[in-house]
Amino acid sequence: MSKLILPADYQQPIIITWDKLQRTLWPYIYGYSWARDTLHDLWKVCIPTPTSVVGSANEERILHP
Repeated sequence: MSKLILPADYQQPIIITWDKLQRTLWPYIYGYSWARDTLHDLWKVCIPTPTSVVGSANEERILHP
C-alpha cells in the first residue's frame, strides 16, 4: 500500500502541470468523470507560477506553498 503523503512531508512547494497531475492520480480517478472534473477545478484555483503562461499546455500551478 502507498504511503499517505502529508503536507508536513514537503518543505518546498509542489509545482505541477495539469497533465502530470492527471497522470499521477489516474489510477484513483479512472472511470469517474466527476473526480477528474473536480480535480481540474481544484487545480485551476491554485496559483500559476510566475514563469508559466496561463492557458498554455505547459502551464504550471503551485499546489502547496
